[in-house]
Amino acid sequence: MPRKTKRSRSQRRQGIPGGGMGGNFGGVSQQDLMRQMQQYQEEMAENDISDQEFTATSGGGMVTVVANGNFQLKSIEIKPEILDPDDPEFVQDLIMAAFNDLYNQLEAARNAMVDKMSKGLNLPPGLLG
Repeated sequence: MPRKTKRSRSQRRQGIPGGGMGGNFGGVSQQDLMRQMQQYQEEMAENDISDQEFTATSGGGMVTVVANGNFQLKSIEIKPEILDPDDPEFVQDLIMAAFNDLYNQLEAARNAMVDKMSKGLNLPPGLLG
């Protein structure tokens, strides 16, 4: 019968053959995973959209909203000629449409940033959400 060699606790943690949990996540070693996560963090800093401004309009430019990449509203502009005290719903609808467009732009920019950064990283499925 083959004799088992005794392994240290650190060898077991590092995934050295012979038992333990192992250090392999879907074919990626812990060291590779840490390196990839560091690269991901660096790319996030480089591709940060927080300071970018996003602008959306509605009503042919009658309502304009501006926000940054953190979904913080920077400004709202409403042309005075659309302000009718007898029809406030019209202005409300235009503001809502502009905000919805702005939100969609921000979501698309964030998704594009994550897609761009995660390409080439051999991360386990579902790690980024």
